[in-house]
Amino acid sequence: MYTEEFKRTAVQKSELRGSRSLGGIARDLGISTPTLNEWRKRASMGSMTKQRQGKRTLEDKLQILFKTAAMAENDLGEYLRREGLHSDDLARWKTEINEHMRGPSRAERSAENKLRFEVVRLEKQLNRKDRALAETAALLVLQKKVGFLLGRTDEGGEE
Repeated sequence: MYTEEFKRTAVQKSELRGSRSLGGIARDLGISTPTLNEWRKRASMGSMTKQRQGKRTLEDKLQILFKTAAMAENDLGEYLRREGLHSDDLARWKTEINEHMRGPSRAERSAENKLRFEVVRLEKQLNRKDRALAETAALLVLQKKVGFLLGRTDEGGEE
């Protein structure tokens, strides 16, 4: 009956209500207080679930950091509550993004190089074995042709 946008707006108004009661906000919006409480509960559960499941991508985290960088303390607190976040999350995300921007560590590059060398070694070994197999197949074909020319009908015997 109500659009998702209307529900989100109602929940935002209830979170930013200041000293007003939920009942007063619900009356202004033309809905019942239990309905508003249910929407708030669902919105809260949705943001907590999203946070718990780690659904935020690096892009999402970066956008939130940009959005919150210039916010005043009161606005920041309201925003964090609405999104189900903590200031610790922002600090952790800053560190995470800095590490991502810095690139792989020396140990990670070393492990990556070792894997690259191992791949090259295995490819060389595979090529060597492929050549040996091709040579063996060619020798078998030649052996059969020689046998045919000499009049052998079975593999080791004479005609």
